[in-house]
Amino acid sequence: MYLFTHKTSSLWRDLNFFRLWLASVVSSFGDAAYFILLGWFVIHSMGSPLALGTVLTVASIPRLIFMLIGGVMADRFNRKWILITSLGTRSIVLVFFSLFLLTFHRVHPLLIDTLAIVFGTVDAFFWPANGSIVPLVVTDEKLPTANSLIQTSQQLSAVMGPLIASALLLMHRYADMFLVVALMYLGSAGILLFLRLRALPLETSDANEPTLRDTKNATRQTLSPLRDLASGISYTLSIRILTLIMVASLIINVLFMGPINIGIPVLVHIRDWRGSVYATFEASLGFGAIAGGILIGLLKGLRGHMKWLGMIGSGVGIGIALIGWINNPWQGIVIMSALGVIISVVNIPFTTYIQTIVAQDKLGRVMSLLSFMSIGLTPLSYAGSAFLLQVKWLSLRQLFLGTGSLLFLFWVILTIVPSFRTLEDHPKWKKTA
Repeated sequence: MYLFTHKTSSLWRDLNFFRLWLASVVSSFGDAAYFILLGWFVIHSMGSPLALGTVLTVASIPRLIFMLIGGVMADRFNRKWILITSLGTRSIVLVFFSLFLLTFHRVHPLLIDTLAIVFGTVDAFFWPANGSIVPLVVTDEKLPTANSLIQTSQQLSAVMGPLIASALLLMHRYADMFLVVALMYLGSAGILLFLRLRALPLETSDANEPTLRDTKNATRQTLSPLRDLASGISYTLSIRILTLIMVASLIINVLFMGPINIGIPVLVHIRDWRGSVYATFEASLGFGAIAGGILIGLLKGLRGHMKWLGMIGSGVGIGIALIGWINNPWQGIVIMSALGVIISVVNIPFTTYIQTIVAQDKLGRVMSLLSFMSIGLTPLSYAGSAFLLQVKWLSLRQLFLGTGSLLFLFWVILTIVPSFRTLEDHPKWKKTA
């Protein structure tokens, strides 16, 4: 298994990397369990696609608003403490939510929306720091392997998280379920307290701006956050392939996030299947992602063959289109597993590519911009998918078929774009070959 090979053995012996890996896995377990529990709690208690769409939309809006600022914070402040603060906040909020459920047994939809807003806001600061902290823990030559290990292990949580959620659903009391998730976040924050970040050597960005990235004693930048943000956007736009990746991420996630996150629980509800089936589908997606992570690790991140990622990604569109024809749980398990494989095979090489070609003093802002583009129109995707299903302008099958077909077409077009076909010609990428 890829997690335990000769190439990865030196990383496992690195106690500092192990702390980051373990904290990442535990928090990912919590994320996956929380997402399923909240989604099923809304569907089970309200039975409305529009209600679920509202919760997901209000969670994504603050995430969208603060994501770019979160990237600036990741470049200006200690990324470890950003992660710890984010995880601690999630834990505290879920504890209060659980106590409220225990006391009143029912909650007003406004309280659920408030919970979603808080989580969305915290995510805006968590993910840019999380996406840019790995280079501060391992050396450059170990970065591809470390990324693959962490992302593959996080996908393990996409299997274990749903299984945990399925087990927690047997407790019957949602207050107890959310309290367990709160403890998982608290445990992850505790592990990160012992993480040590290394000082990076003097580096010159592409704009020839010398910076010294010492994560313990970095001199505070005199530029304002808004100027830092503008600088990060300008830097990204100056590199054509980065701009292309950002736009592609925006379009792909609009077509993917709404149909999957609204459509799957609605499908399970319509078929009158148990919540455990919904959890199983999510676990299958995670299992496929693990397999994809192992595969891409063995294939060395498809280095030298990344131009084929477009054709591989087109499989996502085919899988989405087929979901509308699911009549038995086993069909959903097969399709979701295949989607997981494809998503990992595409995502991991792009993450390593960005971390390699971007200057370290800009990496937090670039990763936050990528996250921003990934979720930029997801509020519209959530709201649109929920609305179309609620007013019955589209059937569930038509929603999956339409978005899946558009995804397939977009990936095929991306494959023939010159900038995409020559992405591995970047000097920094060649230098690390």
